[in-house]
Amino acid sequence: MKTTDNKQMKLSVDIDEETAKGNYYNMFIINFSENEFTIDCGFNSPGFKKIKISNRLIVSPGQMEKLSAVIQESLRKYKDKYENKPEGKLIN
Repeated sequence: MKTTDNKQMKLSVDIDEETAKGNYYNMFIINFSENEFTIDCGFNSPGFKKIKISNRLIVSPGQMEKLSAVIQESLRKYKDKYENKPEGKLIN
């Protein structure tokens, strides 16, 4: 978030214990309308024919664009750090 004088404002982030545990997702279904993107997150377990969706993100197109840019930048940093090293591989 930026203030009017273009200095970045520092935000404090609080996370509860249950949320901090996190969830593993390996399947994403993205839909959109004129006003929002919906990202369903789930787990595709080998041997099962159903995917259990356990989280849904709903974001505006502007926030989706920001999320996409942050993901691309993080992936670039990941590749720079791990992909070109003998012990590192991009994990699917």
